[in-house]
Amino acid sequence: VESPEPRKQYYSKPQQRVDAELMRIFKRRLEELLGTRGAYLLDGEMNILGKVPTKELRNALRGLPEVEYIIMDGPVTQDLIKTAEMGRISFIVATSAIGSSTEVNIVTADELRL
Repeated sequence: VESPEPRKQYYSKPQQRVDAELMRIFKRRLEELLGTRGAYLLDGEMNILGKVPTKELRNALRGLPEVEYIIMDGPVTQDLIKTAEMGRISFIVATSAIGSSTEVNIVTADELRL
């Protein structure tokens, strides 16, 4: 007898282990954004490439292919996850998540203890 398919997760856990220093950076950056409805776009060395309103995030990503991290004040949706999967985004840090991914690591405010 085959076991049933696992239930879909709506609050994703990171698929890769995140070291404590990276979690501190994520937490600090997300704290800076709380209440702004904005998002930071960062490169692989954690340099901020830009800050945009969350509403404009998908368009901004198209113009910045070097973005590897998104930190945002707001929920990450499945639509944004799909956009991130098409780029080279490795992490999305958000206040909450409505969706999941096997390619992009999602970290929520709850996981950062905010």
